[in-house]
Amino acid sequence: MSLEEKWKHDRLVFNLITNADMVCVDCEYRFDCVDKCLIYEQKPDEVLNGGPCDSYEGETL
Repeated sequence: MSLEEKWKHDRLVFNLITNADMVCVDCEYRFDCVDKCLIYEQKPDEVLNGGPCDSYEGETL
């Protein structure tokens, strides 16, 4: 089975995500790089999927 056939068969979906799609949108620890921050070398899947983050700290003005 080719990779293209596997994607169709498994119904994999690829979506571009940004910090604006996650709780990270205003976190003090965020980087412009979506998958990393000051706390995580690789953000947990739950955070990348739009879920909560145990280390979230909102920016203070």
